[in-house]
Amino acid sequence: MRRETDDYWGESDVQKFAKSSEIFSFDNEGDRSENFFSGTSSSKVHSTLNEVIGTGGSTSISVTDSKKKNIPDLSELISEKSLNIVLEADHEFDPSLISKGKIPIDEEVKLLRRQVQNRWDPIEEKITVQRMVLGQPYTLELYKTLDRKKNLLNCAIDVGDGAAILAEAADHYIHYLSTRMQVNDLTDILTMLGRNKDASMKQFEVACQISNTQRQMKRLTSCVQNHFTGDKDRFHVERFIKLLADCLHYSCKNHWTKAKNAPHSPFMMSQQYGVNDKLFQWTALVVHAEMKAWTDIDNIFMTKQWLGGSKLRTALPIEYVVKKLYKLEAPTETLVSYIKLIDNLDQRLSVAKSIRCDRGILDTYTAMRDRLGLINYLANLDPRSEDYKYAEQLLASTATKWKN
Repeated sequence: MRRETDDYWGESDVQKFAKSSEIFSFDNEGDRSENFFSGTSSSKVHSTLNEVIGTGGSTSISVTDSKKKNIPDLSELISEKSLNIVLEADHEFDPSLISKGKIPIDEEVKLLRRQVQNRWDPIEEKITVQRMVLGQPYTLELYKTLDRKKNLLNCAIDVGDGAAILAEAADHYIHYLSTRMQVNDLTDILTMLGRNKDASMKQFEVACQISNTQRQMKRLTSCVQNHFTGDKDRFHVERFIKLLADCLHYSCKNHWTKAKNAPHSPFMMSQQYGVNDKLFQWTALVVHAEMKAWTDIDNIFMTKQWLGGSKLRTALPIEYVVKKLYKLEAPTETLVSYIKLIDNLDQRLSVAKSIRCDRGILDTYTAMRDRLGLINYLANLDPRSEDYKYAEQLLASTATKWKN
């Protein structure tokens, strides 16, 4: 895993990503001589240094002269450590003297030998940072492992001019987490950097890529609750979630009778977009109950058998279906037919009582062969009601073998 992580930083997509930067790029750029402060205040730094140290002149400048020439204070442009590197560079060997023929031949050979060796072996990170500060040729190509890059970053921060590098390093790390789909870590780092909107949009992007509609809805809902705090953004995401649900709702309502393999069929839509059976059946149940299309509900939960008859096929607990039908004011006949589909008689009786379905209660007592229970419940019914007459018929029937 560590090897894979290190190799990541040398991959082509990271190199391409890094080309947008001139400060902390790890692409195969070869030797470079751009100034370390490129993109921010490079010209100001050089002009100020020239004014201060010139080409061998005095290393001081009066406050009066500074005000007259409108020269910014050095502390605003460069850290003290970086300035010391620049000033101390006057005492070091200048590689440019080679081309001018100002050094002995043996020194030139040693220098060239060192340069060839350094070309293939990464030099100490501190020296590379010094070269970046001085605007001397440098290369980042050989710093391929993550540890070496971290060391390079720490050296730059230690110099005191790591703000720009930190920003660039953060972008590299964000890109790394993004390509590896480490969403939680990516969200954490974006939040730490104060990029809350980027964090929320990344969560939204990941949620939109989930093919299973049920999981996608849950992820989007979680995304809204935990990441979208702004009213405007929250409103749009909530509209998006509602749109997903509305599409299935619309298809069930307007294209239910089409062939199951038709493009706009709700059955085909559920297959194409990974809608699970629970979501599909619940949506279809609500749609047809709202339309009072009670006979169509059987097509949701019942399947025809080869030898005739029908069989229950539901991904939803049947007691939930019964209670939902009751809330949507289904007729007694529909309620009774679905109450009978509850296998456990005790649970069937409990559900029938919870929705006060007298006919369902009477049928369940009969199925339980509980004559005393049926008689006790009969006492609560209006003698003039149809259910009272129905209970009397059940008690008089010889088809039931009562247990009490």
